[in-house]
Amino acid sequence: MTINDDAQSVSLLGNAFWCGREAEGEFQMATAPEKLFIEGKLAERLRVNRADVEVLMLEGDAEPQPEEFGEDQRTLPRGDQMSRMLAQNIRLSKLVRATREAGRLPFVEPTSCSSALGVLGGLDDEGVGLIWFDAHSDAMTPEFSVNGFFEGMPVSTIAGHCWNAYAARIPGFHTLPEDQIVTVGYHEVYQPGERGRDYHGRAMGTVVDPPVIAKLGFESGLTAALDLLSARTDRVYVHFDADVLDAKVLMANRHAAVGGLTPEQLGLAWRLIADRFRVSAFVMASWDPTMDPRGLDVLVPIVQDGIEVFSSSNAARSRALPRTPDRL
Repeated sequence: MTINDDAQSVSLLGNAFWCGREAEGEFQMATAPEKLFIEGKLAERLRVNRADVEVLMLEGDAEPQPEEFGEDQRTLPRGDQMSRMLAQNIRLSKLVRATREAGRLPFVEPTSCSSALGVLGGLDDEGVGLIWFDAHSDAMTPEFSVNGFFEGMPVSTIAGHCWNAYAARIPGFHTLPEDQIVTVGYHEVYQPGERGRDYHGRAMGTVVDPPVIAKLGFESGLTAALDLLSARTDRVYVHFDADVLDAKVLMANRHAAVGGLTPEQLGLAWRLIADRFRVSAFVMASWDPTMDPRGLDVLVPIVQDGIEVFSSSNAARSRALPRTPDRL
């Protein structure tokens, strides 16, 4: 066994709640972290090439606790879905922050796209870029959403277009201007018979979607978007929503659609990103393990590859920094 001591240490962080609730009945996305980390043996696979890999699960009850609501429980009412999700994002922000302060790369399986708010809180960095891989824009707002589904609103929340007071309760959370956001995928809206733009809303930031890919090719289209982003920041949070994969490759969840990306395209994307940025956090969300038996076979290699590429690239960037007296 060859250990890559030059790679950044990695923390696999899991949140076993989906939309604020534990797994029950048809709501099985909450089982994704356990499936990926234990049944998929992700930590064991990573340890083949890097010695320092830890697994941590978000602790606590689904309901808000005094450390989240303070002296007045009415500010986060127990039994309310939005309160549960906010409390879990507050906990996630603290876990991500601790991981980063230890110099480790956080890979997060938070089940829900809205957990991006907690991840960004943990980064506490208004200058970070966001690269959002998803079949959908996730950029609706309450005013335009036909169903009020909060999982369709995290990017618009991050961009400061809605839920501002709510998100501000997450320690370290900052909104990001749209020129620090890249959306990759957004393919469901272009498929015949699927839900249209009125359902999805516009995608945020620089968009690499099917028309761009058809015109420029995937590599050239993504390269152009990343080069624009690199003029504004040198660090990014990479969000990989599993349904950005073509549904013919993997039916990641009930919202997956044909016309998405391939595993090979994602592998290329990880390398294009690592060539330009330090990766502050890497996330995979929105995988329902009950939807498609191919799940682990498809996702584990994609995630493992991303973690290995990003952790090695981050370490190389750290070694290239000028030596200062406190680092001698």
